[in-house]
Amino acid sequence: MQDKQISLLIPDKAVIVFIIQLDAASSKKELDRLIQWKLRKSIPFPIDAANVSWMPISLDKINKKINILVTLIKKDILEQYEKIARSIDASVNLVDTPFFNLLNYLMMFCAQENYQQQDFLLINFNGSYITTGLFAHGELSLYKCRSLMQSPDRDVNEYKKEIIKELHPLVMFYFDQLGGKNLQHVFLKEGNNAIEGLLKDKYGFDVVKIPLLRKVVLENNIRLSQEDINVHLPLIGTLIGRRPI
Repeated sequence: MQDKQISLLIPDKAVIVFIIQLDAASSKKELDRLIQWKLRKSIPFPIDAANVSWMPISLDKINKKINILVTLIKKDILEQYEKIARSIDASVNLVDTPFFNLLNYLMMFCAQENYQQQDFLLINFNGSYITTGLFAHGELSLYKCRSLMQSPDRDVNEYKKEIIKELHPLVMFYFDQLGGKNLQHVFLKEGNNAIEGLLKDKYGFDVVKIPLLRKVVLENNIRLSQEDINVHLPLIGTLIGRRPI
């Protein structure tokens, strides 16, 4: 019996992401060599202990530079997830993260709004970590992912302070380093009301809930509820496939 082919979404916090700028005239082989060299100086473990992938995301024609999105995951961590797949007689043909597939979904659903040319924040928050991507003129300019301390008896205000501590440097980078003037939107999934209130009260941002498809029908005519669709937006994004950022 042939193995099932599956796509594997692993938590954002399990993957390290860099945005690297290199000479646009470099060949693919040279880019790969330079990326490996930069990573060796930036990560606290041998590069051979990780799976590395990269893709160009934008081109600076004036300065003749190319911006490259680099992702890596330690092989021993990936093996833990692939072991689960093998336990159900499945083989993995795609490994990705929720954040970038949430972006896939957003760009597909909101293409008519021309968000690709705007400045916006996309936040993936699930309680145990928060991932934020800053897009300037539609291009990913800064990416951050941070684990959050969790405790049943933790004070809500302390939790909010930790979230602000993570978001504030990114917002200041946008205004101070990128010369940004107006973040048109901050995108969040439904159910992130605490963060929505923080962003509105502290920064006055226009917070937009990521729209939901009206219906999703799976095999055997299984219909997902709106709550299920919201939870599984990144999985729906995998069906679209990775798009250029």
